[in-house]
Amino acid sequence: MLTKSQMNRRFKTKNYDHKFSEMREHMFYGDNLDRLIKNIIDTTPNLQKDNDILSRVNITLPNNQHKFAQKTKTKTKTKTKIKNNFLCKQRDRLFWAFYVSTQGIQEFMSLSQHSFSTEKDFKFKTIEILRTKSSQLKMAKVSLHDAESELAIAQKLSLVGLEALCIAYDVSMLYIVDEAYYDFNHGGENYKLIERVGKGCNVVLDDIDNKVSKAKESLFFMNRSKPVKGIGSYLISELKMIANKLGIKTINDVGKPFTKKNLYEMIVLKTGKLHQTA
Repeated sequence: MLTKSQMNRRFKTKNYDHKFSEMREHMFYGDNLDRLIKNIIDTTPNLQKDNDILSRVNITLPNNQHKFAQKTKTKTKTKTKIKNNFLCKQRDRLFWAFYVSTQGIQEFMSLSQHSFSTEKDFKFKTIEILRTKSSQLKMAKVSLHDAESELAIAQKLSLVGLEALCIAYDVSMLYIVDEAYYDFNHGGENYKLIERVGKGCNVVLDDIDNKVSKAKESLFFMNRSKPVKGIGSYLISELKMIANKLGIKTINDVGKPFTKKNLYEMIVLKTGKLHQTA
């Protein structure tokens, strides 16, 4: 027979069990939550959608979980970002810009500690190819002797060396230097595009055709061997057009147009600086 104390404990347990049984269907147990949000939750990480769903069942995410959801969303965006250029800061910037634009970033990155030997091998191979292209060199006014000297000895290639590379590998290259560009057209319509940026060269990897077209329309074309012709080769209207492309004023501070001689001298000065920078 149960004592009075045992009977009281049993009675109380039965009362609590009864109360919890009545309250269970209103509490956030797993089966209740599953029933409430069944066929609603999207497994794709979406912070706004998750908040909307949880608000229907009166649940608020903890602060740290909000941050985690936002962080996940940010990371997803970062992964889809496409790299559209590559900045070459090596000593021989023109050579490596040409290499990356023709061989690709992955090939360049795979060189690791072998970049020096790769550079030398590539340049000596180029010399052998150039010796079979005397007619193309002559047409482009590139001296084989000068090209060989740069490729074999020089620490940095000049515009001569860059054009020699284009001739050797049948490449069309547009090289932009501030408000001017050089056009080494030796390989059809599919251009490569590099830009002088600070002490390096930026290799453009996407939307090249559009950027090449815009450069040819808005920038000044400079010939590698002779950036500007003699003054007698231009009308004053042509000099004004060139000045506009180079960002040179065509009128003085009091609103008076510069003379043909003044415009020409300013153009020669500006193109000389750009040619030296290249």
